[in-house]
Amino acid sequence: MTKNIFILVALLPLFAHAQQQYVVKGNFHDTKRTGKVYLTYKIGGLTRADSAVVTSGVFELSGPMPAVTSGYLQFVGLQRATKKTSPDAIILYLEPGQISIVANDSLKHATIKGSKVNDDYLNLNNLDEPLKMELNRYREQYSAIPKHAPDLIQQQQAVQVKMKELAERRKLVYKNFVRDNPNSYISLFVIRDVAGPYMDQENGAELFAGLSDRIKNSPDGKQMKTMLDGLARTAKGNMAPVFSQPDTAGKIVYLTDFKGKYVLVDFWASWCHPCRAENPRLLKAYNRFKDKGFSIVGISIDQEKMRNAWLKAIKDDGMPWTQLIDANADKNGAAALYGVKAIPSNFLINPEGKIVARNLRGEDIEKTIERILKDEY
Repeated sequence: MTKNIFILVALLPLFAHAQQQYVVKGNFHDTKRTGKVYLTYKIGGLTRADSAVVTSGVFELSGPMPAVTSGYLQFVGLQRATKKTSPDAIILYLEPGQISIVANDSLKHATIKGSKVNDDYLNLNNLDEPLKMELNRYREQYSAIPKHAPDLIQQQQAVQVKMKELAERRKLVYKNFVRDNPNSYISLFVIRDVAGPYMDQENGAELFAGLSDRIKNSPDGKQMKTMLDGLARTAKGNMAPVFSQPDTAGKIVYLTDFKGKYVLVDFWASWCHPCRAENPRLLKAYNRFKDKGFSIVGISIDQEKMRNAWLKAIKDDGMPWTQLIDANADKNGAAALYGVKAIPSNFLINPEGKIVARNLRGEDIEKTIERILKDEY
């Protein structure tokens, strides 16, 4: 079964509140429970980590929290487990203020109190849990199909059809959650799930329009609006938005510099393995069509601190075409202008500046360019 691999670009939701603190107070019923808890979360795209000692079953974590964001909390006991088990961990949402965690037997089954965001997340999970269990059953069925079965492909396809139908049912559950919870921060997360990694603009815009003004006008709501607007601007048939970004030497390069050519604008990053895997195919297409009015413009979303890694990746992958960097991809650069939510993402633009194809992969890159140039000439 084919797996679509993607790297998500969008940051976890952030809702600015200057100089505010989060406080997490935890309590295990077992007062003899000792060890440490480790909390990881993201603020402004940067991963942060806090920890606290669990003494007599009690722990407390706190720190600056200018935002609402998701976190991962894990308990590690002082004594190592005698057999391999899954981590004792829980996903929670952090926000300015205090939340309480009450754990009966383990952290993974704990109850979170004092947070509307976590209440909404629990409600969504309760709706989704039966569907996730059904998905796991289909995955087990798929894995159990004998590899040498004479009707292997037919059996695999039958399970894939069921999984596809389930995906549509889950999408409907998510859509209904957003419509029923227009004032919930969780609805922004759900819209991303419904719209998919490359953000289906039509689905995303419809659901976003139904959110409350409070959520729409939050910093993350505004970020999503910018993303949706960018997707609308870059629909097939529209004129490509004109960007300007610095190249490897710091010189500002404009999209209009390539007027009169077919140009593939390719968003990538040095740390993005699926992006790097596509580079040999891009190189093959570039070498084949570069003398026929075709070029490529790479735009990396590497942060400035990753500049050396970016330059090394260009050299290692042997990419001779123009390379630009958009170190502020989450704010106001070319990636935001084009509504890029996941990488790799690319846009094929004709000599007149009109978008004629999006997100070409594998053999489709060469085939599409070949077909277009054939029609042209």
